[in-house]
Amino acid sequence: VNTVITPPAVPNSYNVLASISGTYDVGATCATPEYATITAAVTALNAGVLTGPATYLLCDTTYPSETFPITIVANAGSSAVNTITIKPAPGVLPTVSGSSATTIFDLNGATYVILDGLSTADSPPGKDWTIENTSTSGATIRFINGASNNTVKNAVVQGVVTSSTSGVVFFSTSTAATGNNSNLLQNNDLRGGATMPANIFYNSGTSGKENTANTVAGNRIFDFSTAGINDGGNSSGNAYTGNEIYEVTSQTTPVYGFYPHATSIIGFTFSGNYIHDLTTSGTTVYGIYLYDISSALASVGTIANNFISLSPTTPTTLYGIYDLTATTEKYDIYHNSVYLGGSVSGASNSAAYRRSINSITNFKNNILVNARTDGTGKHYAIQFSSGVLTALTADYNDIYNTGGTANVFGHDGTTEQPDLASWKIATGKDANSVSGDPLFLSSLDLHLLSASSPA
Repeated sequence: VNTVITPPAVPNSYNVLASISGTYDVGATCATPEYATITAAVTALNAGVLTGPATYLLCDTTYPSETFPITIVANAGSSAVNTITIKPAPGVLPTVSGSSATTIFDLNGATYVILDGLSTADSPPGKDWTIENTSTSGATIRFINGASNNTVKNAVVQGVVTSSTSGVVFFSTSTAATGNNSNLLQNNDLRGGATMPANIFYNSGTSGKENTANTVAGNRIFDFSTAGINDGGNSSGNAYTGNEIYEVTSQTTPVYGFYPHATSIIGFTFSGNYIHDLTTSGTTVYGIYLYDISSALASVGTIANNFISLSPTTPTTLYGIYDLTATTEKYDIYHNSVYLGGSVSGASNSAAYRRSINSITNFKNNILVNARTDGTGKHYAIQFSSGVLTALTADYNDIYNTGGTANVFGHDGTTEQPDLASWKIATGKDANSVSGDPLFLSSLDLHLLSASSPA
């Protein structure tokens, strides 16, 4: 017999959420569309719960009726199995373009989202989906508030955002328990649009909730007015591998291929990248500019197996790798090949490797070539400021200058050194290094021509 005669002060309540699983067609031209727009599909997704993997196929070539930003939030059912994939339908090459002061796609706490631009089973994979922001105020794709385990691949992602603290792809801050972690950008064209964005990739996370273990791999990164990859801080262990970083459109500003510049960066790996043709009429070009990193014990910046080929004729100053970090910061710089070329005029200076601060650096098995000539400045294969030797370990490098007007082997911080022998005596470094033409395949292809290379 039910003896309960007093109802609860607050009755129990339940929300019944729609189940999300399977394949959904999105667009007006689909044969049987479940959703007319991506906005409608994502609104339903955010209101439901994943009970299996969900795929949204884009049937239209354009999506002019979207409401931006398209925000994907955390879904209670998402997992490594229950993924959310948005991609073109077979044979369709869609463009999602709009103007948003925030972003086009906002991964706001979202997990296990896959934005995949592959329309057909190409080999190698094509880039069939274009995502574009035409606003100079907003990113094109933003990761924010704990967005993790997401993937953007096989797409053209372009934008024109001019803020120095944003990018076409923007890894932002977090109010969640963690940062934006373990995301992947792979095989995309990350690029400028009708005008130039300041940065293509930009990171600026939250202290104590660093954006951690993100990977930027195998992308073409081009047309920017400041930096291809720019880390403004609060990151940890991010990896940038196998990317090509360059300019198609010549710039008018100083440009940087890779630019980490905050003491809140807790280590990174920059490896296997190809930086070339950073052309500008501005004052300076930096292939890699090492400005700052955390000095924590476990924090090391690894720069390894990169090709840097730069031969612009107009900038006043040109550096392959520039180390301007603090004395307590640590770097491993291994197996990189740097080529500087071109004939210049005026007070133009260059260095394949420039070291200005006594950071704790291991510099080994690198190839440095400066073939740049002319002008009233100087062109060094290796150049130091004074007082930068004690924390440097340097050996087994090939350091080579071709000679010619204003082309000099090195500067030890006090005096110019004409060759490797005098360099070894002056610095006490590079005991097992050599100085000879490494026999690159070309000034752009820095693979070695033959086994007879001294490198």
